[in-house]
Amino acid sequence: MERNVLHGHSLKKATAYILLAAVIIMAIICLFVGSSGMTVADCFAALAKKSTAANNRVIWNIRVPRVLAAIIAGAGLSVSGLVMQTNLNNPMASPSTLGVSNAAVFGANLSIIETALPANNGRCYSTKI
Repeated sequence: MERNVLHGHSLKKATAYILLAAVIIMAIICLFVGSSGMTVADCFAALAKKSTAANNRVIWNIRVPRVLAAIIAGAGLSVSGLVMQTNLNNPMASPSTLGVSNAAVFGANLSIIETALPANNGRCYSTKI
């Protein structure tokens, strides 16, 4: 029995390492994908800041922040899901369980209304016909 417990622990550890490696590989691939027409060699040169100014800007001002934002957002969403499922003691818990989805819709509508009304002098409609 003790061997099975250790085997289960090492399986979870191996799964975590495999998923971490997949995230790192996909992050590296995402650095090289884009519509700028850069080759892989150009991307490596831009990562070392030894390419043209335009390529350096594309890599360091667009692609690297995009990859970092995706990793941070994904980590935040996974942790929030873990906390929700742990607190509710339900592996099938979703945002609609606590009404989070409805609150998000309300917040989005409120922000749209708050930013649209001042831009339209407090009117919800257009007077131009």
